Amino acid sequence: MRRLLAAVAFLTRVPIRTAFTTEDVGRAALLFPLVGAGIGLVQLGVWKLASPHLTGLLTAALVVTSSAWLTRALHLDGLADFVDGLGGGRTRDDVLRIMKDSRIGAFGAVALVVALCTKIAAVDALAAPEALIVAPALSRWTPVALSYTLAYVRPGASAPAGHVGVVELMGATLIAGGLVAWFGQFALAGVVVVVTIVVGVIAKRRIGGVTGDVLGANIELAETAALVVATL
Repeated sequence: MRRLLAAVAFLTRVPIRTAFTTEDVGRAALLFPLVGAGIGLVQLGVWKLASPHLTGLLTAALVVTSSAWLTRALHLDGLADFVDGLGGGRTRDDVLRIMKDSRIGAFGAVALVVALCTKIAAVDALAAPEALIVAPALSRWTPVALSYTLAYVRPGASAPAGHVGVVELMGATLIAGGLVAWFGQFALAGVVVVVTIVVGVIAKRRIGGVTGDVLGANIELAETAALVVATL
């Protein structure tokens, strides 16, 4: 139960009146895809409530907004910081400094607009609404994989990297894989893996590992890519 509470507290704005250590968050990574599926259920609920009364585009906008609100837009913030760092930094230290800056730059702003517009358009064109569950579940598997395979370059921050072991990786993979098999969304899993590999390679080359911003950016990119594939 502590793992589940820590995962919910780390990934959402649901009020959990318990203090968690970085070790707790790392152990909770096993359940990240399950929490992602819960976020997806909220999205699916919004879609079912709104779609009979609103246009497809407005419904999609509400679905994406509900996800951003539920997650405190934390991963969107990570995406903006990561892209700002990559776009404006020439050296490793420059990239890390820019990523740490709370102000958003032109690169980050463009990334946010493109990501949000793409997600809204994809949700509007979904061929199967169950992708609203599978995509966020798979995307929450990605920080577990990256945290296990790459070093964390900002020690001391409250992030799972550095405290994720093989048990957490295997558990998260089994949960995510089970959801993929249950809903038959294998193509979504493929594109999420590809996105995660690409982001991991870029992060390794530019900064030597991952940060919370990298993990958040990968969640957003993976979920967006999965939703796009789900429209096919």
